[in-house]
Amino acid sequence: MGRRWEFRRVQQLRSNAVFEADGHAFAYKILLDVARGMTYLHKLTPVILHLDLKPANILVEKSVPPKGKITDFGLSRFARNSLPQPKVGTEKYMAPEVAQGKPYGPAADVFSLGRVIIWTITGELCPELISSTSFKGQEDACLFQTLDEVASSCLEEEPHMRPHFFQVYDRLPTPSTITTTTKIVPPPTTTKIVL
Repeated sequence: MGRRWEFRRVQQLRSNAVFEADGHAFAYKILLDVARGMTYLHKLTPVILHLDLKPANILVEKSVPPKGKITDFGLSRFARNSLPQPKVGTEKYMAPEVAQGKPYGPAADVFSLGRVIIWTITGELCPELISSTSFKGQEDACLFQTLDEVASSCLEEEPHMRPHFFQVYDRLPTPSTITTTTKIVPPPTTTKIVL
């Protein structure tokens, strides 16, 4: 019975319902939880790579405070040393080195988070849409700018130029720096499936 109750309170990040009436503080908290979870995986010895980080693999618990939970570890593996590795993951969220069959490591997951941040802000995988995203007030503008900068650093073409997850976590806005008076514009309702 307890499990059924929890399931009703949890939705995928890609569901527009998670944004209804919850605002940007909710979305930022979810991104912060994902960065914290990935920091944990990347600090383990050996490092665990998720390799399929995307909105559909992030569950959102609508509790107080809300919680983001990373799921679907089916493609996860231990980081290996610089050997070419098979292409794994969802192409839209995949790091260039993974897509090209080159050696990859923790930076591949960081790239995927950059794509997740872009999608969370805009509802699309188009970084250019951040500048046209609706927000109110100077405070929101600063938060969006921070997320834009974090996402841009995560999306660097060269893996060695991307930050580590603990650096991403440190740069993301914390719940104490976010007001609850304004809201992020939710991703648009669409009939297409976002993977």
